Amino acid sequence: MSQALTDALVSIREKDVEHIERSLARAGEGLVVEPAVCQECGFGFEKREALPVARA
Repeated sequence: MSQALTDALVSIREKDVEHIERSLARAGEGLVVEPAVCQECGFGFEKREALPVARA
């Protein structure tokens, strides 16, 4: 697999991730899933949660 494709950030529907992971495993490949991060404040979403609002 090309390095550019390997390093690409991809947006995939959540329901498709498990299927893709199983398909890759059969081919001897793996899948790296990283939590989403807010581009404005850097907050990392570890679970399904809303972006916290800063309180003044």
